[in-house]
Amino acid sequence: MNLKTAILALSLLWACSLRGQTPVTLTFGDPGRSGIPIVNLTMADRSNRISSAAGTIVPTYTNVPDSMKVCIAAVLDIWESLLKNDEPIYLEFQYGEPMESSANDIEVVVQYLPSSDYYLPTSLYFNTVRKRTDTEVYPDATIRINPNLTWSCMLSATVPNAPNFPYSIMRAIPISLGFGSSLSLKQISSGDIITFGFSDGYTIFDSLIFNEQGTRLTSIPNIGKRQNTALEDFALNSANIYAKTQDADHHLYQSDPFIPYVSLIYLDNPASLMHYEKIDGSQNLQVDDVTKELLQAIGWTFRENYQIYIYGEGLDGNGYASAYEAHTFGLTNLTGKTITNPSWSLSLPLTENTSATVIQSSGSLTFTVPAISNPSQYYRNINGDVYATIKFTGIIDGEEVSATYRMSYRLEPMIKSVDNIVKEIVSDRLYNVYFTVEYVGSDHLKVGFGQPNSSVIVNSFVYESYLAHCCLTNLSRAYEATVYIAASNEYGTVEYEFELPSYVQTHIGNLSEDYTVINQALYDLKGRLIWQSSDFLSLSPLPQGVYVLRSEYKSGKITSKKIDL
Repeated sequence: MNLKTAILALSLLWACSLRGQTPVTLTFGDPGRSGIPIVNLTMADRSNRISSAAGTIVPTYTNVPDSMKVCIAAVLDIWESLLKNDEPIYLEFQYGEPMESSANDIEVVVQYLPSSDYYLPTSLYFNTVRKRTDTEVYPDATIRINPNLTWSCMLSATVPNAPNFPYSIMRAIPISLGFGSSLSLKQISSGDIITFGFSDGYTIFDSLIFNEQGTRLTSIPNIGKRQNTALEDFALNSANIYAKTQDADHHLYQSDPFIPYVSLIYLDNPASLMHYEKIDGSQNLQVDDVTKELLQAIGWTFRENYQIYIYGEGLDGNGYASAYEAHTFGLTNLTGKTITNPSWSLSLPLTENTSATVIQSSGSLTFTVPAISNPSQYYRNINGDVYATIKFTGIIDGEEVSATYRMSYRLEPMIKSVDNIVKEIVSDRLYNVYFTVEYVGSDHLKVGFGQPNSSVIVNSFVYESYLAHCCLTNLSRAYEATVYIAASNEYGTVEYEFELPSYVQTHIGNLSEDYTVINQALYDLKGRLIWQSSDFLSLSPLPQGVYVLRSEYKSGKITSKKIDL
């Protein structure tokens, strides 16, 4: 175990001990094979890859090349569009880290926690049993990538004789979510034995497994890491073993001898993403129905948008919409049956955790919402958007059906604050100024300054979202400066500016005495003295607001000016 792995393990133990539970791990693998298949990958169209109500998977990376990160992002986009998870799923991707077996293309180390009946993968546990605490934000699974292979990172077209990376990651995600039995081989003095993954229980996926004779895997006593003849008989001598449903589509791969990382983990179903061998020929980067069905059986919820779903006219699958325009929504009904009693509602967030229904309509299969009349009263998320929830309910054959659509109302950007203004002397004539800008609705800022001694405004761009750390360089200490800040998106530009007084401590070179400051004082608008010094650099950051700066120059000149900090 390397130092990084040891530190991660200790942090996990510490975090979960606060809740009285310690996560335990199982390692799964996706072995390579001789004669690497040629896979002709095709990407599903955009409407099947993204969703207006996507779940959240948060990746972290250790030494992963950029080309692989692009593939991972594309694969996570597909899975996010399917999963309905309120708690984020945290996945760590490692390249070049130690693996249990060099024969594996991919290894997946999955964290589990015990629930009332079975061990659940932590990604599922925190979406069904309880919410995470702040100390429990750790990788739900670590996906290790074999660095000794020549990977193909192509997302489409014919792949040469090399393992296809996005195809392999597509197969690793369901393993991360709990797909596959816990059975594995353990070494004892007399040889290898088949055991359960945990000595004191079964995983939720184990509970789906049964043989043709009706014996369920979880009916076999778990006697720990000792030889278990009943378990070996089940795994090696059962005529057929299934997951959830007794048919060919749900047939699990079996072998004698037992093959670690493969037997009773993958399916013996060539039409499935989770077939025990990577399939030659054309493969679509989509999730098949059997894989989704088995993940649903262990507790995952998928977005039910295949029979009835809401679409926004002129809106893409991300659900982005202008808050300044009206929008019309309709239904795609794939059932072929009549919907009666249609009803619609629009809800908008008042705070981060509360919302209010602002519009309701019934009697029509379309729904039009006007532009937001006062967007400032609604909560804006970290992206600067207002999330609106469109909900439809209706009746088909006497049963209620429903669908939801999350619309991201886009607004012009907002500059929320400018703080932590600090000056740095560069020379006896020049200084730099640093400040932070909190803003939303854009992914970059335009910042600049102008001074009376120059007709040119010096501009630069800061590509740091949400909280930008800005620096303007080489301002003349002899002149006041106006700092300009602008944030833009497709819906408009907002601007902010503040004044910096001239900054001269002592007589500098041959500068006019009219620009040599010997004393400065800062007052609030009620005339109360806030600060006084001959050195403006000593001014500590102040709350945002308007102040009056009084400057006394060596020439005897005195000026007063309002400044906006």
